[in-house]
Amino acid sequence: VTLHHYTLPVWMHDAVACHYGLESCSPRGWLDREVIVHEIAKYAGFVAGAMGDLVDRWVTQNEPFAVVLAGYLQPSSERTNPPGVSLAFDAVKTSAAAMIEAHARMYDAVKAADDVDADGDGSPAQVGLVFAVAPSHPLDPGSELDRQAAQNVTYLYNWAFLDAVVLGEFDEDLDGVAEHRADLAGRMDFLGMNYYAVSRVEGTEYPVFGEFSPLTTFSPVTLEIGYDEPSGIYEGLTLLEERYPGLAIIITENGTPNVDQVEYPTRYVRDHLIWVSRAIQDGVNVKGYFYWSFMDNYEWNHGMGMRFGLYAVDPSDPQKNRTARPLAAAYRRIIEANAIPQDLLDAYPIPPRE
Repeated sequence: VTLHHYTLPVWMHDAVACHYGLESCSPRGWLDREVIVHEIAKYAGFVAGAMGDLVDRWVTQNEPFAVVLAGYLQPSSERTNPPGVSLAFDAVKTSAAAMIEAHARMYDAVKAADDVDADGDGSPAQVGLVFAVAPSHPLDPGSELDRQAAQNVTYLYNWAFLDAVVLGEFDEDLDGVAEHRADLAGRMDFLGMNYYAVSRVEGTEYPVFGEFSPLTTFSPVTLEIGYDEPSGIYEGLTLLEERYPGLAIIITENGTPNVDQVEYPTRYVRDHLIWVSRAIQDGVNVKGYFYWSFMDNYEWNHGMGMRFGLYAVDPSDPQKNRTARPLAAAYRRIIEANAIPQDLLDAYPIPPRE
């Protein structure tokens, strides 16, 4: 059960007013740092106390950087989040810091409120956070500038936030130098990893947004996003294992909006699961895999325009009846076998191990 998935109530965030005047609006959501951390922790504790007899696995926040980046740094037609302002560098840092602190306080509140072991496994509450992990590669592997840019982007996009919520190493200024905070450390029973893409970046000699971070030595103009790269899920998993040894990882989202194509969705899932299996064989502590999503859903600022579902939903149908796509049958077979059936392995070329 996810306690925060992007949206805030209007009594915590006047998104319209903040879109037009970030400094003068009120309330300001994640920018009202002390207020929102207190309130969202109180909310998490209330939900955990009310539903603890039904739920043992809790997620504090889903993809917090989607809120930060699409809300305060670079909203676009592809992805925007309230208040939808651009290049508000101080707001990026403040909102990220608030979400980091909120995770720790939400973790504490859930642990204190949920004392009922719903499934009988001896643990009343497992609490984690879901993050969209995106490895970054140099656009030109032979270029030292590109290689350094890839390291910097990987840090800024992934480690700056995750180091804080997993280890308590808090780089509030995003300058690459973290300070340890005991009140943030030790509050991650599992990490949910969403995987969709890798990035390729071109390096620059000097920071492009130096007032934001000295590590922004990359060109946003030439940045490339690769969505059909199954090996990236292996890379993300192994990078997490290297940085946080032994941490339990659940792949909480992995899927494609091209589910109406005939063979592509099955190949997509099969190839990604091959790489997940290889990660497990190589010692990564993977506890589960969830396909995104069970059925077509209202997909943020795309509405019903993006379809990810194992089951199709016709938005014009008042009953919202669900119709299984071919991928659903293939995925069911994988689940029942706890393995990829041989005919699915034989159907397409096996991804080479890199």
